[in-house]
Amino acid sequence: MENQVQNKWYNKTALVVLLLIVFFPVGLYALWKNEKLHVAVKAIVTAVVVLFVVGVITADDGTNSASQPTEGVSAEAEKKESEDITWEYDSVHNAMDDNITYYAKVEAMDVMEFQPPYDGGVTSHLIVGNKNKKNYVMLKISQGQFMAPINTTIRVKFDKEEPRTYHISEPADMSMDAVFISEEKDFIKRLKSAELTYVECEFFNEGTRMLRFPTKGFVWEH
Repeated sequence: MENQVQNKWYNKTALVVLLLIVFFPVGLYALWKNEKLHVAVKAIVTAVVVLFVVGVITADDGTNSASQPTEGVSAEAEKKESEDITWEYDSVHNAMDDNITYYAKVEAMDVMEFQPPYDGGVTSHLIVGNKNKKNYVMLKISQGQFMAPINTTIRVKFDKEEPRTYHISEPADMSMDAVFISEEKDFIKRLKSAELTYVECEFFNEGTRMLRFPTKGFVWEH
């Protein structure tokens, strides 16, 4: 009788352990059918296996959830911390006209991902400039195209204010990676007091995206 117990496959402890590792459902079945192991051992092993499986499932769900785009922000490949981004100021002297062009620019916190051939990450800059003693405001992207700005508007939100609509126009060289924002006087005035500026605009073949610019500390004396 003892030999018959020993010969049953689920009474072979080494086989039960192997099945628990490679195919735990069958391993658990064999564990509880095993006539040699104490019930307390069976309970402990079962609890360990269940905790391990739950941990693997939870970790997998967390990974999948983290890979999803943040609601309200369109397909950014990356988000930068606002503390790491500051305004850059510079000026260029035009020897021909003997005047100086001033500008300030800040990079968006969000790096967009476009379809080929513009894949690999698209950065954006909000630029305020003064050329020939006239201010302008520009949006510029590292690659890709804005929608043709003829009769086109964008929406801008300064901190928690209600979104405002501004018209945009294309540069004189007809390039599609930059647009000028109208009503620059009003825009600059609001920019000076805004810590975070949201810009919503449309891109060719990419739809409407929202960009966040950390505009705190903007100083403009021109």
